[in-house]
Amino acid sequence: LMGGLLIALSGYTISIWKGTTALTNKDLAGIFGCLYLLGILIYVINNLMTYKYFEAGSQPETLINSAYFDDEIPRNKMLLLLYLNEIEEYDRRISSNNTLNHQRWRRYKITVFLFLFFPFVLVLLYGALEWFRRGK
Repeated sequence: LMGGLLIALSGYTISIWKGTTALTNKDLAGIFGCLYLLGILIYVINNLMTYKYFEAGSQPETLINSAYFDDEIPRNKMLLLLYLNEIEEYDRRISSNNTLNHQRWRRYKITVFLFLFFPFVLVLLYGALEWFRRGK
């Protein structure tokens, strides 16, 4: 949607451009709108980029420790230690994934707000440019 809008707005801006003469208010608003959409698009792309993935199971460095090789610890206690280690690793991965998901949702909400605010930005910019040009 944003890509299509960016292409349409840039096409419109190019079609109304009158060469090397001074830029009109429509030209400036169109250029600013393209840059605004491009900024939003770059911001939202961060949601699509890969993050660190937390794969299922424990990392080998957390599974291999001296407690599992100690002959004085009964085998059923070792199994309990292994289960506790797995539970702690799952808890760590769940919290990390929740943090990443929270960041992604925040970025998504900001992007939707900025995208919905886009027409108002263009209208305000065009109005301000008209007001400044009339003041001269």
